[in-house]
Amino acid sequence: MAPAVAAAQPGETVFIAAGTYNREPAMTVPSGVHIRAGTLTLPAQTFTDGTCATTIIGSNAGPIFTCLGDAQICGVTLTSNKIPGEGAGVRANAGIVAISNSCLEHLEARDGAAVFATGTTLSLANTMVVDFRILDAHFTGNTGKSDEFSRLPVDGILAVNPGRQSSFPHSMADNDLAGPDKAGLAIGLFEESQEAETVDLARNIITRHTIGVHCSLGDTDFEGNEIRDMRDTGILFSHATGRLFQANHLIQNRVYQVQLQEESDVDIVETRLDGGGLSRFGISVDATSDAFIGMNDIYGHTRFGVEKLGAGPSVVTLQAIFNWWGHPSGANPPGSGDKISANVNAAFPRPAAFGW
Repeated sequence: MAPAVAAAQPGETVFIAAGTYNREPAMTVPSGVHIRAGTLTLPAQTFTDGTCATTIIGSNAGPIFTCLGDAQICGVTLTSNKIPGEGAGVRANAGIVAISNSCLEHLEARDGAAVFATGTTLSLANTMVVDFRILDAHFTGNTGKSDEFSRLPVDGILAVNPGRQSSFPHSMADNDLAGPDKAGLAIGLFEESQEAETVDLARNIITRHTIGVHCSLGDTDFEGNEIRDMRDTGILFSHATGRLFQANHLIQNRVYQVQLQEESDVDIVETRLDGGGLSRFGISVDATSDAFIGMNDIYGHTRFGVEKLGAGPSVVTLQAIFNWWGHPSGANPPGSGDKISANVNAAFPRPAAFGW
């Protein structure tokens, strides 16, 4: 396999027949070369249950694939690779890299264990990313307060675009990112892009990290995602704006379901925030950020369903209207549903859940 990948020219596809390839050396994918499971006569394989007929076991010598530019990886399982650097599954250094119909599992690295992408436009679709973890992470921070975290190690996917101006957004749809559910601080997905760029996350399931998604800079489109069982925060926005945050499910993320920090501005609509008596905060918005929060089901939080930080006349009232608060009487005060902090307007409460 490795000689075929090395010999491929831009525009060519390397087809990998079904089977298990054991201890393959770390492979560098030239720009414009594509990797696809199958053969010339059978270029596509069914991917319905999270398994692929083509499995590549790493050699612990480096990323299984290092992409030097534009690349597509389709229909493969990348597994059992442990390296001291970044990106045990795929490391992408430039261009547009698309991973689809694949499974990345049992991968360990210092950062971005499954996928480490920098200076890259990353597309991830219909892919399972499971049982991945960071190694030897050293950090400072208080597990009870996410706003004290610096950028944490990423045990799943790290996508950063430092200084890269591109009209292409990061796009991640129909994926399953299941964390290791172990102690320590880690982020399932960390994304940082230019302010003019868009991050599209749709229909992903992200579970069992410390922070599910940390989105820094750029516009964000979140639709139809399920983010649950984080040890701290479901979604953390910093310096981010949201054109769309709709039809998402945030379930029992232990401290915060959603946090907006550092001049973030995100509208949250038609979303279920189910604290289950385990989450402390539904939505927390700091003094520099703003949001419109409307037509959501917000219930089961032990501290505040919605919190607006800051004090004094300069704090803008947060609009949280037309929501279900877990009780027909509305938010507390004056009702008996989830509590709201000062500087939150919870007018026109719904008498029953939307049932998102």
